[in-house]
Amino acid sequence: MRTKIEVSTLKVDIINLRKNNPKYTLQRIGNETCVSREYVRQILKKNHLPTKHTLPLRICPICGLDGVKYGLKYHKECYHNAHTKILQCSSCGKQFERNLADAHRNLKYPNKGKIVFCSKECHGRYLGTHHSKRS
Repeated sequence: MRTKIEVSTLKVDIINLRKNNPKYTLQRIGNETCVSREYVRQILKKNHLPTKHTLPLRICPICGLDGVKYGLKYHKECYHNAHTKILQCSSCGKQFERNLADAHRNLKYPNKGKIVFCSKECHGRYLGTHHSKRS
């Protein structure tokens, strides 16, 4: 059985471990202080400290800023820029965005990759002028 002094120093140790090492899990704090992770969670909760450990944030390869959430590759704002490509319509000359996978799929075919359209209307206009039947 622990004395009140031992319990109070144990609580201070748990609190200090959480404050100094936010990446430590409850299990690791419990292992270092020889108590269960449930006891660690209760102490942290009573002292209004986070019970979940923080995961390291990664750096976004597009903008170079940190803060990318765990499990993601980019910031949400940068994801759109990383997965779209700006193309120019072969019929009207208008610039438009296309999903990167769709843009690369067209590049596999040598003749098809050079001709891209922003809409079905432009595609129909192009077909009407270049492939119309002549009598």
